Amino acid sequence: MNTIFAKNSSGPIQWWEALLDNQATTSLIGRRLLTNIRKANSPAVIRGYTGAKVTLNEVGDLEDFFPCAVAPPGGINVLCFADVEKKYPVEYDCDEKRFTVHTQHGDLEFQQ
Repeated sequence: MNTIFAKNSSGPIQWWEALLDNQATTSLIGRRLLTNIRKANSPAVIRGYTGAKVTLNEVGDLEDFFPCAVAPPGGINVLCFADVEKKYPVEYDCDEKRFTVHTQHGDLEFQQ
C-alpha cells in the first residue's frame, strides 16, 4: 500500500501528495493510492473553476481515511476538508499558514 503525503511545499504536486481543500465537496484520490476500487453507488459530479463537468463513476478506500472518488488520469489528489475534519482533529496555525491533521499514525501537515 502506498502512503499519502500532505502537500507542504512549493513546486509541482507529486502523485503521492494531496491538497486539503476547504471548498471541495468530494475527495478525489488517484488510483495508485486507493484499495478496493469499485463502481460508485452514485457517481460524483465535479465542476472545476472553468465550469467544466466531470463525472466520476468509481470509488476506492484511502487507508486510514474514507472512501474517495477515483481521480481522473493526470488529476491531483484532493481531500475534502469537511470529510477530514469529521474523522480527525484539525488545527490551523495562522502564523505558519499550516493545517495539521492529527491521525492515529501521526500528524499530516498541509502548508500554504
